[in-house]
Amino acid sequence: MKHLHKSLLILFYLFLIIPASSQDTEQRTYCNPVNLDYTYMIYNAHNDLSYRSGADPAIVEFRNEYYLFITRSMGYWHSTDLLHWNFIEPEQWFFMGSNAPAAHNYKDSVIYLVADPSGSNSVLYSDDPKNGIWKATPALLGSRLSSNWWFLLFNLA
Repeated sequence: MKHLHKSLLILFYLFLIIPASSQDTEQRTYCNPVNLDYTYMIYNAHNDLSYRSGADPAIVEFRNEYYLFITRSMGYWHSTDLLHWNFIEPEQWFFMGSNAPAAHNYKDSVIYLVADPSGSNSVLYSDDPKNGIWKATPALLGSRLSSNWWFLLFNLA
């Protein structure tokens, strides 16, 4: 009994000491190393409503530089090192709503694919995205086309 009492006392002491010694007193906070101004996007312009946007990021490498597209940003970001980013507001943006963008480097152009809340799909392309110059293709209704069909529909040779 004496041996059991001593063992329980040691066990109790260990339970008090071990957690206290393993606690980290240094405060640690994660900060995203990519410091982007995600901007406030007007979602419902006729009601003057806006919100902070930054969903569905898509990055494409084009001519050894990088372009980042996110949902409803009315533009995109450019970087040469994936650390420092500059926002590019295109000379013309072709739609108010743009969800879940995808971007591809195709035949020396950047292809930008996007779905609109209305149910249409849009395709833009540029050989000069750094200066915000884009061309549009006709919007496609419905979302049943896979992304593999875009390149067959729009020959960007």
